Amino acid sequence: MFLASHAALRLTLATYIGTAAHELAFETGSGGRPELAWSTGAPPIRFNLTHTLDLFAVSLTRRVACGVDAERLSTRAVDDPLLSAILSPSELARMGTLAGNEATAAFHRLWTRKEAVLKALGLGLKIDPRCVLIGDADELAFVNDPTVEPRSRTGWQVRTFQPTPDHVVSVAIGSVTEALRPLLIELEPTFEAARRLD
Repeated sequence: MFLASHAALRLTLATYIGTAAHELAFETGSGGRPELAWSTGAPPIRFNLTHTLDLFAVSLTRRVACGVDAERLSTRAVDDPLLSAILSPSELARMGTLAGNEATAAFHRLWTRKEAVLKALGLGLKIDPRCVLIGDADELAFVNDPTVEPRSRTGWQVRTFQPTPDHVVSVAIGSVTEALRPLLIELEPTFEAARRLD
């Protein structure tokens, strides 16, 4: 999965930029996040990659920060110490109203949303996930952490998809005005199988 996901990322970036895949150069951005190496100004494309068992996902944007996270769904209940380490008090209260598989699925959706925002920030788990707050009904998020630049704390749009019965994927972008247009490309059984998720 590692090689396939990185090859797909490189080919996708090359297609959007209009260059050969082998000519792409990468550098480490703030927080250790990989970025395209660009000679003049910011790169025209920002990207993020995630992979889990049997699935990988790529997010691409024009210049705004983006992050993506995928998880394989589990039917095992999530234990209380993990919930307390990841969820804010209001999120814990919402989770407390759910039971069984519904609670586990809701946790995976919420966790991938938080992780997508953290990856878009380029900080990963250097920020306490309880500080990434996801709205109840909307698809907005903000980061309540004083170590994050004030302009990066708000303006996060987050969408969650279930591309297969066994996986959940969340994408975050640092803009509430840009449209999130997900595209699923299934590499099996054929490369031609592609469909929009919205």
